Amino acid sequence: MRNHNPAGYQCGFSLLEVLVALVLSSLMLLMLYSSLYAGVHNWRTGELRIRANDDKRLALSFMRRVTAELLPMRQVGEEGQRMLFRGDATTLQFVSRLPAHHAGGGVYFLRIRTGQETLMLDYRSLARDQDMLGEDIFEDAEQVALLEDIEGIALDYFGRNGAHAEPAWHDEWDDAARLPTLIRLYITASAGPWAPLVVTVRAAHAPALAPLLLHQEE
Repeated sequence: MRNHNPAGYQCGFSLLEVLVALVLSSLMLLMLYSSLYAGVHNWRTGELRIRANDDKRLALSFMRRVTAELLPMRQVGEEGQRMLFRGDATTLQFVSRLPAHHAGGGVYFLRIRTGQETLMLDYRSLARDQDMLGEDIFEDAEQVALLEDIEGIALDYFGRNGAHAEPAWHDEWDDAARLPTLIRLYITASAGPWAPLVVTVRAAHAPALAPLLLHQEE
């Protein structure tokens, strides 16, 4: 029988060579998986960031619209006429029109406030048999979460808060006869504070505009 390996060399790979090849293959697969995981993670993070920016843009646009177009409605009762507007540092109540995709549209009494890490909108229909500025007026109101991951808000109001007062910024608005000319909203999210939203109240700049009257029933 002929010897096909006259030099006496061993055919195939040694165990050490096989182990080295397996280690190198494992390292390559690990690097490939890490790159793939990092790419998917970055893609998901970017998608969430885009979605959060879209939610922020839509919510701010909605708040700008409903506050800019708030209605100068007054409730007529035993104490005379009172503007259906109340604002302090953390809550804003006013009358405005909702777009069609919110409750089918129409005129509602609204409240903007913070909930559990959310910016909330409460809304309810106007009623003649209730004090619309009562403490419990929003107990049965519909609720919509405008923004999530919100730590808090701060509101202030610019205008003459009183018949003989000079125009200035106030952290509370209690004038029963007039609206503020500007509303400024600060939002602090979990990622940090946002740039303030300053809204011009159009009804306050139209003195010839007759107020809408809601006559309260006895």
